[in-house]
Amino acid sequence: MDALEGIALAAYDRIIGLDLADACVDGCITKAPCGAQKAGKSPVDRGKRGIKRSTMVDANGIPLAVLSAPANRHDSPLLVPTLKVASEALGALPEGTISGELSERSPATVARKVDWVLEAAGDRSRPVELSMVLAVALDRDGRQAAERFAVEHGWGVAAAELVLEMPSVAAGPAGRVAEELQARRERYGFSYLVVADGDMEAFAPVVERLAGS
Repeated sequence: MDALEGIALAAYDRIIGLDLADACVDGCITKAPCGAQKAGKSPVDRGKRGIKRSTMVDANGIPLAVLSAPANRHDSPLLVPTLKVASEALGALPEGTISGELSERSPATVARKVDWVLEAAGDRSRPVELSMVLAVALDRDGRQAAERFAVEHGWGVAAAELVLEMPSVAAGPAGRVAEELQARRERYGFSYLVVADGDMEAFAPVVERLAGS
């Protein structure tokens, strides 16, 4: 059976090939009454045991990687591990799939990518809802928070000023962050922000300030 699978995959790759110019990662929740340690309380099934499957597909919907996690895990922390599974199976992913470069997080780059999405969406009857995964670095001293974030990502202390300008980073005191997020929503159109499970408690003061706005 393994040999047949190998032949089929090789034939598909030779005749059609994977389209990695565009790839999509999403998660779904399924029941898992016997899921043991992999299962968790399902938020969509009254807390019953379930599993989340984070799946990556190519532009034609061909599965590239599948990662299992407890049903109560948020999608965002599973993105990088899912990409790693795909990378291990396929080799290096196309340049730009995920990048740690400073320039990729700059306001100009984010604005350009938003323009690409809106242009691709064209004239639709319903407006496109834009979302962004937000890195949280709250601190009374915004400069120190930005410096720590820059060092943790290997950019060095000198990059702190650039970190404070990044649309995907919430660095500084809660009040300032709330004001920045409102300004960024007006500028880029992001109405849906994703925060990792481990950052939710720290981010709560920002949510309180943004409630109803």
